[in-house]
Amino acid sequence: MIHPLNWHIVEPDLIIPGIPRVGSTSVTKGFPHMVTPQDAKNYKRRLAFIRHPIQRLISAFGHLNKLGYIDMVEGDPPKERSWEEFIDYILSHTDRHWFPQIRRLYFNARWIPTHLERFENLDAVWPNYTKVEFPHYNKTGYIPVTNNYRKEEIESYYIKDLELWHGIA
Repeated sequence: MIHPLNWHIVEPDLIIPGIPRVGSTSVTKGFPHMVTPQDAKNYKRRLAFIRHPIQRLISAFGHLNKLGYIDMVEGDPPKERSWEEFIDYILSHTDRHWFPQIRRLYFNARWIPTHLERFENLDAVWPNYTKVEFPHYNKTGYIPVTNNYRKEEIESYYIKDLELWHGIA
């Protein structure tokens, strides 16, 4: 089961969630004070960033493959995996690192965010919400992958994330 995310306090009236592979390390380290999803409604501004699902998967692939995470889950000795092996794995296993983002933005069937932005625009839009600097930890560099492998299944799994991401102006 995927549990709801805690939200991190940026300012007294601004909170953001730490969605895995959407700047969560930066959010967690930079804004360590948290509120539960049920208390999030008490905050005037609830800002969430959504990352394009394929880019989020590429980030998870680079980060988790490097750590041998897939093998640790399976109990095998760590070794690097191909993009295709990773996609096969994620389509058959649930994990917070690739669970659909949209499902983390609801609590008790109630939409939490008051503001939604694309993660890819974080540096440009962050100053519109606060003067507090956004910390950058754990950035993933460019990772070449074959994006078309099981593309229809990936898009089906992330259909709501894709609709949400494309709906942000």
